[in-house]
Amino acid sequence: MEKNRVMKKIVITGGPSSGKSTFINELKKREELVLEEVATGIISEENKKVNGILPWSDFDRFEELLLAKQIELENFLSNLNYDRVFLDRGLIDILAYYDFTKRNISEKIIKTVNDYHKYHKVFFFETLPKTYWNIHSHDFERKVTYEQGNEIAELIYKRYVEFGYKPIIIEVKSVEERIKEIISNL
Repeated sequence: MEKNRVMKKIVITGGPSSGKSTFINELKKREELVLEEVATGIISEENKKVNGILPWSDFDRFEELLLAKQIELENFLSNLNYDRVFLDRGLIDILAYYDFTKRNISEKIIKTVNDYHKYHKVFFFETLPKTYWNIHSHDFERKVTYEQGNEIAELIYKRYVEFGYKPIIIEVKSVEERIKEIISNL
């Protein structure tokens, strides 16, 4: 990669149970550079602690930790010798989760997201049918219902549009078909 060339950050987003993690795992098998969902990693680590910072017990501190870690990892990956990286969620998703919980977003968080959200493309995965809802790809139980998951999905889409992105909607289909569609839209 040329020294002054900027790595393309490609966001894969959508509500819970939309197939993002399955898609990201397939990209990893194909040796694409990926950033797995940061929140999942933090929850896994914080669950091991006696007083871990978790979204259901200390939402604001969790989201601040998530924001800092997401920025740290995105910056680290930007310095690697790759043309692109696929992100399982972007910084803007954090704001949508604030919207969902009806919490006030601090000026610091809004400013930070404004300063750091620089994405090449955003792909929005539609939520899988309700029958898939209880098939977990993570080691923790879902904390939202199917209906709440759809509400989160709508809020995520809305937030990306507010930030000037035109998310490309990826319908429910096989992982292979999703990969072909996304690659053809890069």
